[in-house]
Amino acid sequence: MCCMRLCGKGENPHSNAAKNAALEWGTRIEIIMRFTVITKFLCVFCALCGLSSLAAALDREAFTVTKYDLEIRLEPEQQRLGARGKIVLRNDSAQPQKVIALQISSSLNWRAIRASGKALQFVSQPYTSDIDHTGALSEAIVTLPAEVKPKDTVELEVGYEGVIPLDATRLARVGVPDAIARHLNLPVWRNDMVL
Repeated sequence: MCCMRLCGKGENPHSNAAKNAALEWGTRIEIIMRFTVITKFLCVFCALCGLSSLAAALDREAFTVTKYDLEIRLEPEQQRLGARGKIVLRNDSAQPQKVIALQISSSLNWRAIRASGKALQFVSQPYTSDIDHTGALSEAIVTLPAEVKPKDTVELEVGYEGVIPLDATRLARVGVPDAIARHLNLPVWRNDMVL
C-alpha cells in the first residue's frame, strides 16, 4: 500500500519498477538533504568571514586628530550646538587603514563627512562610553576612498549638530543618586559663554 502511494501507480510492491522508483526518490531526498547541509554551512562560513573582516578592519585607536578648524554655532535658548569644518587625522597604527571611527556626543547627529569635496559613505551608530554625560557616543564608521598608510594623514570635512539636554545616565550607571547626578551633569548655557 505504501509503495503504491509513493510511485502513484497500481504496480506490484515487489516489482523492480517499484523498487527502482523508491530508490530514485530516496536518492533525490538524500541529495536535497546534503545540499541543504552544505548550503547552511556555506552561509555560516560566509557570515563568519564577513564579521571577522569587519572586526579586523575597525581599529578605533588607529587615528589621532592632529588639527581641527571648526565653526561652532550655539543657540543657548534651545541648548543647540552645530559644528562644521575640517579635521586632520593621522594614522598612528602599524597597518594601513581604510575605515575611521569618529565619535561625538550621543545627543549630536552626524550630518556630513567629506574628503576632497566628495561625500563619504558612513554608518552612524550608538557606542557605549563613559566619556560623554549621556553614557554613549554617536559614532560614525567612515569608509575612506583609499587606505591611509601608517603616519600619513587624511583631511576630512565634517558637520554635526544637535540638542544637548540634561542627561545623568553616565553617573546613574555608576550608582550616583539621581538628584545628585542631575545636579552634577547640569549643562550651563549662558549668552556670555566663551569657547
